[in-house]
Amino acid sequence: MNSQHRKRKAAVGILLGSILFLTVVRVAFGPLYYVNHTDSAPHGLYLPKLGAGLSKGGFVIVKLPVDVPALDVSKGFLLLKQVQGLAGDSYEVTETELSMDGAAYPIQRTAKLPQLQPGSYEIPKGEVLLLNSPADSFDSRYLGPVNQELIVQPVWLAVSWEGW
Repeated sequence: MNSQHRKRKAAVGILLGSILFLTVVRVAFGPLYYVNHTDSAPHGLYLPKLGAGLSKGGFVIVKLPVDVPALDVSKGFLLLKQVQGLAGDSYEVTETELSMDGAAYPIQRTAKLPQLQPGSYEIPKGEVLLLNSPADSFDSRYLGPVNQELIVQPVWLAVSWEGW
């Protein structure tokens, strides 16, 4: 067996051992990692931000606050979303977009999705506005502010496979 073959075999063994270890720990102690395959946030492996509070621009794992039959998802379904607004921040909703801090997030008006009424709003205490960059992301542009109690864990992108 040549040296390169041994190195490859060792790397595969370490990878498989790591996956097994993380799976056992997850079963015993709860989610220790999250994998995102959707286009609403960067594809990759997200790890918990232990001891971290919420901050604008940070990603969180959050429980969906309502059933959404049109998307075939139920209340409690886990989503990966980005915090864009905290309590006291203001935002505007029009027929076509939600805007905040100079950024605009398009809204698709359809009877199948929850809809926010046009107007000026302030995020209430204990809630956050979760908005991902892609135009078709299902987030606070349809749900409005989300109660912080539904946030499972702040996370950070540990390994990205964008462009792989």
